[in-house]
Amino acid sequence: MEQNRMSGALSCHNEMFDELHHTNALIYVTLNSCQEREFRGEYYGIPPQFISMISNERNEYISLLTIASDKLKYINKLNLNMEREITSLY
Repeated sequence: MEQNRMSGALSCHNEMFDELHHTNALIYVTLNSCQEREFRGEYYGIPPQFISMISNERNEYISLLTIASDKLKYINKLNLNMEREITSLY
């Protein structure tokens, strides 16, 4: 019975790992898109007086996405530590 519970925990861990990886990939793609547009100065015909506001907003998004990505990486590290603990019980 204990073996089944450990197997179930590892299965749940694997699903969590996949979801964390996919979520971090989405954040990474969004972050890169914001950075590229900001670095290239793409503002889609916005009047010049609003460009600095858009730039500041993008930079805030870039900062928030970077923090979110860092948090996901840390959660993933914790997840891997949990996997080691579970597998050491076998």
